[in-house]
Amino acid sequence: MVEADKVRIFQVISNLLSNAIKFTDKQGAISISKEEEKRQRLLLLLKIRMKKRLLLVL
Repeated sequence: MVEADKVRIFQVISNLLSNAIKFTDKQGAISISKEEEKRQRLLLLLKIRMKKRLLLVL
């Protein structure tokens, strides 16, 4: 588990999304989903999934 502040979390997500956009061709797609899971006390676990789909034309 990683503990970080909001600014750093935003920066990481922003960089991942920026790279996904940068390296996905025009026919490709990027999807993003998230899950929140409440844990003990005030700890919140946030899962972020990014999936890149590639279309290959042969």
